[in-house]
Amino acid sequence: MFLLGHQFNFAQSHTSQETTITNPKVWIDELLDYYNKGMQEKVVQYADSILESTTPLNEKDSLNTARIYHIVGKAQFEQFANYKSIETLHIARSYAENVAGNDTVLSGIYYYLHINFGVQSKTFETLKYGEKALYILENTMNPNYDLLLKLYGRMAVYSATAGSFNKSRNYLKKGKQFLQDLPDHIELPNPRLSYEIKLLYRKMLIAFVSDKLNLDDKINNSDLINSVEFDKKKLDLIFNKDKDLLSNQSDDFNYDDANVYYYTLALNYYSLFKAGIEKTDYNLLHKEIDKAIELLHKKHHARHLYQFKNTKAVIFSKQGKYEEAMSLYDTIIANTNDNNNIRANFYISRALVAFQQKDVIKAQEDIYKALTVIHQGEEVLKKDYTNFNGGYRFNNVVTIHSLANRIKLLEYDFDNKESYYTSIFEVAFKQFTTTYKNQGLNKVTRDFFNSIVNELAAKNALTNSDLSQIENVQNFLAWKSFNQSRNIIQLPVVDSLEQIEFTIRKQLTRAKQTRDVKAIDSITRVLYNFEQLLKKNYPDISKSISGDFDIVNFQKNLKNDEIVLKYAFFKDEFALFQITKDSIFYELKPWLENEQQMLRQHLDNLKKPFSKMAYDNSLVSLLIPDKAHDFKNLIIIPDGVIYPLPFETLSHNNRFLIEDKTVRYSSHLRFVNGSSNIEYEKDLSLTIYAPEYTNTNQQIVTRSSESYLNGARSEAIRIAEIFNAESFLGKEATKNAFVNNRLKGDVLHLAMHATINKDDAVLSYFNFSDQEKLHIEELYGLKMDAKLAVLSACNTGVYKESKSSGPQSFQRAFTFAGVPATVASLWEVPDNSTKQIMERFYTHLSKGQTKSQSLQNAKLDYLNVHRGTKLGQPYYWAGFVVYGEDAPITAANSQVTLYIALAVILLVILTYFFLRTRSKKEN
Repeated sequence: MFLLGHQFNFAQSHTSQETTITNPKVWIDELLDYYNKGMQEKVVQYADSILESTTPLNEKDSLNTARIYHIVGKAQFEQFANYKSIETLHIARSYAENVAGNDTVLSGIYYYLHINFGVQSKTFETLKYGEKALYILENTMNPNYDLLLKLYGRMAVYSATAGSFNKSRNYLKKGKQFLQDLPDHIELPNPRLSYEIKLLYRKMLIAFVSDKLNLDDKINNSDLINSVEFDKKKLDLIFNKDKDLLSNQSDDFNYDDANVYYYTLALNYYSLFKAGIEKTDYNLLHKEIDKAIELLHKKHHARHLYQFKNTKAVIFSKQGKYEEAMSLYDTIIANTNDNNNIRANFYISRALVAFQQKDVIKAQEDIYKALTVIHQGEEVLKKDYTNFNGGYRFNNVVTIHSLANRIKLLEYDFDNKESYYTSIFEVAFKQFTTTYKNQGLNKVTRDFFNSIVNELAAKNALTNSDLSQIENVQNFLAWKSFNQSRNIIQLPVVDSLEQIEFTIRKQLTRAKQTRDVKAIDSITRVLYNFEQLLKKNYPDISKSISGDFDIVNFQKNLKNDEIVLKYAFFKDEFALFQITKDSIFYELKPWLENEQQMLRQHLDNLKKPFSKMAYDNSLVSLLIPDKAHDFKNLIIIPDGVIYPLPFETLSHNNRFLIEDKTVRYSSHLRFVNGSSNIEYEKDLSLTIYAPEYTNTNQQIVTRSSESYLNGARSEAIRIAEIFNAESFLGKEATKNAFVNNRLKGDVLHLAMHATINKDDAVLSYFNFSDQEKLHIEELYGLKMDAKLAVLSACNTGVYKESKSSGPQSFQRAFTFAGVPATVASLWEVPDNSTKQIMERFYTHLSKGQTKSQSLQNAKLDYLNVHRGTKLGQPYYWAGFVVYGEDAPITAANSQVTLYIALAVILLVILTYFFLRTRSKKEN
């Protein structure tokens, strides 16, 4: 077919006024006529004949070509050819973008991409193109009002499905406000379309979704109920004015009659809304939904017929007429395809009715049938679901999770109830692990995943294999949440892919700073296909997003004196995983107001220079299990609220934990262990950056204040004496110097200001000389080869939830850029104490100590000098922590090595003379 092979060769630089699409209105009207009559194959054939003989020469041609492809894409959608439709719509988009006057066409294209991906249950793409369409419609003088309102309703539903309930509520509020501000009557070109019916249908949908999300309390909110009843009366009045509509109903009914179509949809949502209200006249609702079923064109709207019959079954169930509901579901299921996902949903609906009848056996049979439809494994699904292999619809995760919750909340018990609903939660977990890579991943998605893990942990149902899967999911979420906003197109051929990505990210940062939405969208498209290039050129990033983490191999690499404490926080409790070389154990602990207040108080005291910290065992008892006190080295995998906590400051037996334990951190289990083949460097090299700033305020200077950092400069000079270092000091410490020299040195040391952006974390930055800013967004685009990055600035390890890209920190940015270990700060660290600790840290590092041992000993050196004074408070010494791989980066001190060698030689000599003397005596 010529259509899909058609290439976009229109160039904006053409100035030709000649047009090749000579009769655009005639052609487009004919295509629309075929489309509206349901003659979709004819649409495709006719469009082929038009496009085969045309080549767009100017913007007018390009826009008309986009219109033609748009109609074809719509026709293919009606033919259930979703993949072809998406391909065609992308061609339409390529013609329409960057052409003046494209708002109407482009919003329509985006809308059909939105509904195509919705049918495929690709939530991220569905929401993405819905947002694109809404952006155009909300910023157009005279938008397609119906499309705008339709999108508010659809985006509310899909956002809720994805777990983004706040977004869903926001879309509903926009829809309601839009309805209030809409003119009473709008003239439309099509006299057969009663716009009021369409709008009233939208209002019914919004009322129903609002209720399902508990946006309004419909039992107590009489205004909502009265509004719905008023709209229903108005709807009937308008519809009944045109009696001719009913006389047209027949097998060959012209299904472009939108009055009937939207009237039936409105009746459905009205019935669903009213069914949830106490003391409802259910018999009246049956009449309404029966009318909808009678009027609906069965041939063209089979999907809606199932929905309407499902609504009738819901009404029966609300009435307590369970046999009638079951009979209706029997009919619906008998008329759906065996492997249709819709059938799985109806099996579950029938199962829930059976549970209401307390027919547990029947309910479990239907659940098994539903999960058999969803199951994608080659083996027949076992009755205990242990071999369940999830499909690729994320919506099924939500459905299965909801089902498990409904069973859990049943008001009666049955044999093995707890183990049964736990097995359903396990199925939801497996379904998530097979579908999460296709989703737009954000905080809400992570919270949803955590809720499943929480349920399994509460029932002690997590296996070692599950723990590996949790790590794989969390690693991917961390990467995907940052990378998901990147969009299409191939990169140009350039000498340095790393430099082009850095440049793009730099442009993206500027666009975000100026809130230039169009520029942000344009720039992010360039990065869409960069993931494969990252895998090739950035193995550390590829490592973070692969799904091959294995907890058993991880344990083998742990040392006998190491214990890993991994935390996962839920709503009112948290899971504490304890992993050693030969065991894995986890427990759930309370996380209520009392526990949260303990943490808040501790963190507040830490960050106050003159706050005297008292020893208190309560927090350590909560966060550190008794077993951990038997281990010398603690590896902390924090989560959520405990990211800012340095565990070294917890107290046990009237001593800080740092006095007895070596503590290090990692964002994920995957980054805990480094290479087993460590090559020590004889001549370790450093690259140091220490800018100077003009402000000379000499009060308690922190490395986020705009003050001259005297300590940072002397710190850099002293460190350079310990190791072979290349230093960029003062005005030489520029942003360009860092970017151009980042591959030099085994250690990167940044002694400078760092600033956290409170609105968008990816705009947080290091401040180089001359106020040059290197943002987190840009750091993600740089590749580095250093073994260690020491971020001797403030807040460089603090995690903040970015509204665009998930958790962000400077530490994480360096990890993704290829640096296996970082030393980062958790608060605004004092300049002078930082200088002392950093000098001692490098001294210990040069002796061949591990990174965590070096930092522990540096802090103890400082604490021993200042103990008992105000400078001995944790605020001054506890701010820096070690993240990631912990191996030494240099061999032991050469003098120590010499002494050991001399001792060995001396022992050999003594042994020789002893044996020789003994031999003479024997002779």
